[in-house]
Amino acid sequence: MDSLQLEDMDYKQRPYSKAAAYSNSKTCNMLFVQELSRRLKNSSICINGVHPGIVATPIYQHLHWFSAYVHTVVIAPFLLNEEVGAWTSLYVATSPNIEGSLTTT
Repeated sequence: MDSLQLEDMDYKQRPYSKAAAYSNSKTCNMLFVQELSRRLKNSSICINGVHPGIVATPIYQHLHWFSAYVHTVVIAPFLLNEEVGAWTSLYVATSPNIEGSLTTT
């Protein structure tokens, strides 16, 4: 897998890779959450980054044919549907149990 290359986020200087682009987007999400949390640490705003688990979404239709086959036969039966996949984000956004909690890395 490609490492995050901030100077070439649009893949103009290297070959495009779907997997690397997806991975980079997830890495950037977490970097954003960490930086926003750092900037707002002295406020009453709680910042959370959430991974819902592996959810069956249309993104899998863009896989290479062999990966799509493996996904359909082996992985798909274990994926969360979109509604269940939303539960984690909804819980974190609305639960009073999360309010005021803090986890740092």
